[in-house]
Amino acid sequence: MEGQQTLMPLDEFIPEVVKKRGWAGNQNIQAYNEQSKRNAEYLAFAIQTFGIKRVDTSDPKAIEDRLMWYFQRCLENNMKPTMTGMAQSLGVSRQALWDWHNGVNRPQNYEIIDSAYNMLEQLWEMYMMNGQINPASGIFLGKNHFGYRDVQDIVVQPKKPLGEEADAETIEEKYAELPPD
Repeated sequence: MEGQQTLMPLDEFIPEVVKKRGWAGNQNIQAYNEQSKRNAEYLAFAIQTFGIKRVDTSDPKAIEDRLMWYFQRCLENNMKPTMTGMAQSLGVSRQALWDWHNGVNRPQNYEIIDSAYNMLEQLWEMYMMNGQINPASGIFLGKNHFGYRDVQDIVVQPKKPLGEEADAETIEEKYAELPPD
């Protein structure tokens, strides 16, 4: 095509970027290569669910097959399954999964979807317990995908700096010995 640029091969491009940024040594090139490769793997993985048709929620076998297809792709590609990835594989939004899980507009056979949702929560807990997720990211995921909350109970108790309240008779007796004005 006219006006289209030719892309430099990665093996030439990466050393150029490293040199321009002032990075020294082969380790920086290797780290850049590894991160670039991982980013390409993430994108290739996400492309597998791009434009996928919505699963027929009235067909439990279709739901189960689609979910198993997604989890199998995660295994094959050594990727952690995600809520958005699961939603995308079903052809719905992450918000739809959240709603279904919380009883809003549940489709037929939501139990299978709910079970997969709970499986993701179980995996999230295991990743968190074993240091597989950055704690800040893990907390974000727990709050936004699984409804976890930070709760701090504050109990307000009124203090009585003057002691217990006395009835009128007790007050009269206490101050009866005072001289009149």
